[in-house]
Amino acid sequence: MIYVSSIEKLYALDAHTQAIVWTFASCKPITSKVVVSTDGETVYAYVCWNVPGAELYATGVIALQANTGRELWRTKGISGDIVDGVSPFLNSHDPDNGILYFTAGKNRRDMRVVACNTTTGAFIWQWVKSKVSYAIIYTAEEVTSTNLIYVAYNKCELSAINASTGHTVRTVTWDGKSCVANVYINSPLLSHDQQRIYQNWNNDFTRKNEKFPSIVGVSTALDNVSAPFYKESYYAGDVISNTPVLSSDDARMFFGSLSGNVFCVDATAVSPPNVSPEANNATVWIFPTESSVQAAGILDEGEQVFYIGSLDTIFYAVNASTGSLVWSFKTGGEIHSNPVLSADGKYIFFGSRDNHIYAISTGK
Repeated sequence: MIYVSSIEKLYALDAHTQAIVWTFASCKPITSKVVVSTDGETVYAYVCWNVPGAELYATGVIALQANTGRELWRTKGISGDIVDGVSPFLNSHDPDNGILYFTAGKNRRDMRVVACNTTTGAFIWQWVKSKVSYAIIYTAEEVTSTNLIYVAYNKCELSAINASTGHTVRTVTWDGKSCVANVYINSPLLSHDQQRIYQNWNNDFTRKNEKFPSIVGVSTALDNVSAPFYKESYYAGDVISNTPVLSSDDARMFFGSLSGNVFCVDATAVSPPNVSPEANNATVWIFPTESSVQAAGILDEGEQVFYIGSLDTIFYAVNASTGSLVWSFKTGGEIHSNPVLSADGKYIFFGSRDNHIYAISTGK
């Protein structure tokens, strides 16, 4: 079974027959991923629903039976906007501990991370960032082995919070006087060895009122921030509109940008701020598309091919080592969706603005 959202509906599709098994209707577009429980019995999605008897809506997580789409529970609901790109997630180190995490917001001014019970949907704790103009917060979509969740939000702030209690462990702010950066539709990225945390920012931190979109890497301890902050920043030429992908050895990082380019960079190299991609010693290769790249990509299991879609309506398979084109597939609309690989690696699934969901053979 694969789960896909389109406008205001969530679809469960049979991956082999393409048949729609069930649908769930939301009152606003479903922008989150769908999380499946470890036993495959329950799916969790972050959706919107109408409040009976009032011209209002609530947002939160709903739990559905995986095979039938029958509703099991929904959270109490938080009035406000669904935050673009957020995803419910489980603790990958202890996925059966009964806790599901998600991010929510009220009028973009009262933002929160919520932990809820996977059996009942009852709130366990909430971490709230209140009264911050235009604040948007994003959580790293996993819990570390030391039981931390990383949260990034506007004005160059990054926090580590305790995943069991919701208490703040540490918060850092980079040079608040000159920092004009905003989070742009992406989550913090934790390295596989859990020694580094990366975040995309819309603007640069060193030149006020100039836009230099960057990826910044710092120690997960969030100590001695100033030096690694500048050393690890990577300028991409335009806004990096989704969370990057790291190779399993944390050596290479892959991402697209609104410049229309797909990048592979050396994640271990020292990269000075504001150096163009072409002149940056961290650049491994640059693959050009014909329009902006908003979707995230994905590496195949052997990390030989990087798959990603573009607003030029084309889905690309790129050699992960050389940046050369392996194959491409043209659709009838812009591709905003993040791709998903089948368990055997033989098919890759993605959606297009031509109102179709595609399953493409990877040639494996």
